[in-house]
Amino acid sequence: MLYQMKFTYVGTPDLLLADKKSITGKGMELMLLEWHRKTMPQHFKSGAARKYHYVPRTKRYSIRKNRYAPRPAPLSYTGAMAKQVAGRIKIKRSDTKKKAKVRGTMWANVFAFLRRRGSEMPDLRAELTIINNTERVDMARFMKRYTTAQFRNNRRRQTITVGK
Repeated sequence: MLYQMKFTYVGTPDLLLADKKSITGKGMELMLLEWHRKTMPQHFKSGAARKYHYVPRTKRYSIRKNRYAPRPAPLSYTGAMAKQVAGRIKIKRSDTKKKAKVRGTMWANVFAFLRRRGSEMPDLRAELTIINNTERVDMARFMKRYTTAQFRNNRRRQTITVGK
């Protein structure tokens, strides 16, 4: 999932750049955890193919999948991938001079998820990390709430001493 945000700081000159990066980096970590806990499981529910615009599956694949499971979930043939991907996520944060960067890694040992077999098979990794517009707005609201609250809490008190 590639999701970039641009922040404009207004009225926070008393915060140092390092404070701003640490607040936004922590907020992005929490946002990623929130996505993994709430949004990502929606990719395995019925109606997800329509909601996230998945690549249509071939007729042969659909028949075989329907024979295996009468009411199959999208992105999942046996259900193993949904369990494995939902189980754990590793978050790595790397701050540069001007940016806070957060990356999440999920694991799945399902063969179809690890590599594509042929050009007709869709990229399941890309389909799993699709974010629709409503989720994008929700993530932006989450970040705005978090960063605003943190900026309010982290204001530095300045003491001005006037002559002796």
